[in-house]
Amino acid sequence: MWAEDDYGPEQNFMLNIIWYIHCNHPASDIDEEQCPKSSKYRFDYMLAMVVMFTWLKLIFFFRVSQTFGPLFKMMQEMVIDLLKFMSIWMLIITMFTCVGALTFGELKTFHGLYDVSLIYFESALGSWDFTVYD
Repeated sequence: MWAEDDYGPEQNFMLNIIWYIHCNHPASDIDEEQCPKSSKYRFDYMLAMVVMFTWLKLIFFFRVSQTFGPLFKMMQEMVIDLLKFMSIWMLIITMFTCVGALTFGELKTFHGLYDVSLIYFESALGSWDFTVYD
């Protein structure tokens, strides 16, 4: 058996793939106890990265075309505006959370910053629950 300290990161990566194939093959005679814990390599993460980069490449090709270029530029500006709005909105929610924790600190539902921020986040989305102030 090999140990993880015997090899560098490149060799360790390849050994993990080999052990994953050997340990998870249906016709394999290897027991689960013989398989090292690091042999549980997740191929779905690597596949997700390949798909993500493929979509980015496709979007780049569409961006330089005459038909889809203005549409992607418009979507890019919309995402930038949305990120600006979300950052200002989260700043305001954080401000209300701090003020609410200081003001209503003696109430049972306002005992932690996480609970207070969750109450104000739900209120900002329209879930008005006035019973928390009783």
